Amino acid sequence: MSYGSSLYSELQYSADKDSSHPGEVEAPDLMQYLPDYYKDVREMEKLQETIGLEIGGLKLG
Repeated sequence: MSYGSSLYSELQYSADKDSSHPGEVEAPDLMQYLPDYYKDVREMEKLQETIGLEIGGLKLG
């Protein structure tokens, strides 16, 4: 299985995005794309939150 066709891929994220507030940084909830065993892991939640903010900022540029 290649990365783009897996359940946890950037293609899945791009299909789920919603642009309801243009110009506003939207941080996607990347935790929903990870396996369940990462839920409630504080370090992983913070890491995914930070990455989500960066991705949201890139969409504005």
